[in-house]
Amino acid sequence: TTRASPRIAGGPQLALPVSAPKEDRRPRCAGRTPSAVDASGDADDDIIDLDEDQEAEEAEEDDEEVLASKRARIATGDISAWLRSLDGGSVVQYEESLRALFDDVSQIKTLYADRMQDFFDDVAVKDPNHRLAFASALRALR
Repeated sequence: TTRASPRIAGGPQLALPVSAPKEDRRPRCAGRTPSAVDASGDADDDIIDLDEDQEAEEAEEDDEEVLASKRARIATGDISAWLRSLDGGSVVQYEESLRALFDDVSQIKTLYADRMQDFFDDVAVKDPNHRLAFASALRALR
């Protein structure tokens, strides 16, 4: 449907399209379901499967819970597992020293979480990359 534009003095009269009233306008996907099929017989790719998104979010939450659980076990337990979890295992060479000095990771946390330099000195960590790995790990134990 078109309507005439207001006449401007000396100008041509143009036909302008008339849009549908707001209450009659619908989103492009209104009335479609996730199983909607277009005229060609193909599934409609614009449709978002909310169940799939929710499943992905739940799986991500499960992954985060598993990681948190592993971190908690490592943070309070076995020195060997803790060292293997740090910086891709680059600091496992300190295992013998750490096992001789400490009973478990929670003891390291208690003694050194806020005294990293003392940890480096006591364990003889000289390599800057190893210091960075241990510093990050000690901060994570706080």
